[in-house]
Amino acid sequence: MSKKKKKNKLPQSASPQAPQGIPPRTAPSAVAQQIAQTMTKVHVSGIQMSGPLPPPELLTKYNDAVPGAADRIITMAEEQQRHTHKMQEIDLTEAAADLKRGKHIGVVVVALAFIVCGYAIYEGAFDVARWVGTTTVLGLVGAYVLGKIPNILPFNKKEPDGQ
Repeated sequence: MSKKKKKNKLPQSASPQAPQGIPPRTAPSAVAQQIAQTMTKVHVSGIQMSGPLPPPELLTKYNDAVPGAADRIITMAEEQQRHTHKMQEIDLTEAAADLKRGKHIGVVVVALAFIVCGYAIYEGAFDVARWVGTTTVLGLVGAYVLGKIPNILPFNKKEPDGQ
């Protein structure tokens, strides 16, 4: 048994032709000429604003296009400002509460350390009392000094307010 391989021939109607709507291939110079003829000049302009309100001229145009639009834009800006102030007030209140809480916890820890120190002295463990007392005092001094020198250590760095 011998097997013959048949070549798949495309029918005559399937010869490679450009699909409908696509122009036939042209020489590169002709393409460049077509592109040059169809190029147009585009001018882009824009307005950059800082702040919540557009300039008065633009507000007037908004009001001409949609009656009452200027008043709505100004009201929106006022509401946004009230919201921003409220969020800043909440942030400040929470920061003050965190600071106060940290101070209270610090006082409790130092008081407990000195109570342990006094008990160690009472029991005659002078070395333990000396180490507990010394580390407590050094910790307090270190916390005070590092708290007064901002931006030296990575955990003291404050994030910029670039919102």
